[in-house]
Amino acid sequence: MKIKPVLLYILFFMAAFLLFIYILFPQKDAAGYISGLLDENNSKLQFSCERVKLKLPLKLSMENPKFLINKQIHVEPELFEIKLSPALFFKKHKQIVFQSDLYKGSLNGVIDLKSFDSFLLSKADVFISKVKIDNFGYKTDLADIILGCVLNGEYKYSEISGKKGGNGKIIINDFYAKMENSFFNTLHLPVVDFSEVKIEFEQQSNVITIRQCTARGSVINLKLKGRIDIVSPLYMARLDLTGVILQDSPYLAKFANIAVVRAVEGNILQNGIKFDLTGTLNNPKISI
Repeated sequence: MKIKPVLLYILFFMAAFLLFIYILFPQKDAAGYISGLLDENNSKLQFSCERVKLKLPLKLSMENPKFLINKQIHVEPELFEIKLSPALFFKKHKQIVFQSDLYKGSLNGVIDLKSFDSFLLSKADVFISKVKIDNFGYKTDLADIILGCVLNGEYKYSEISGKKGGNGKIIINDFYAKMENSFFNTLHLPVVDFSEVKIEFEQQSNVITIRQCTARGSVINLKLKGRIDIVSPLYMARLDLTGVILQDSPYLAKFANIAVVRAVEGNILQNGIKFDLTGTLNNPKISI
């Protein structure tokens, strides 16, 4: 009969302890601490937030989170939460389990870090679902472009016996590219759109290899493969891609009987149009 009161006291003490931690949790100090973990000049990732709220069961929820990737790309999720564990604060090797609401979609996964200082990954599994990009401005020497799409995909990275690499799949729906000051405008193509784009890629160090890319839309259907060399700054990443505009492209028939096209490419309704995409991200070059 004496055991029940003891259990009740223990449960009451635990409940009170958790309640005090929840109420007295240092939200601003925690925000400063977590932001400071990545606040290094050589870090590939910077993070800041105004407050960190403790949510049950055992989650840290960031208020007004902001990411800066490679000191160039700004990302501001609507929600960013980390599963709370003692290893996150007391071990050098850290595993971060995260969930984020991002641009009307979601991004979640698990990241294993050797070190916060230079953001050295040892393993990562990341999944993206229904992230919506709208009216994203992108200026190149080829054209002034406004992009939009819906992103789904996954990326897996690992480091085994000193070999670093990853692979992933991306599915892009409802892609559009509005172009101004472009040679496409002379062809009466102010917008290029794709209902679906499927990409399979590998990553080794700073090289991304596009194993396969297929895109189908109301204007053109195409296949693409090759490599992208990532450098800093990101807009100087080098392109080395080859592709073909497929024979069943809706817009292709309009060019089939043009003498110059037939002289260069022959029967494009039978062979399609082969092309190379080289240069850099900010200065791409298309050659046929």
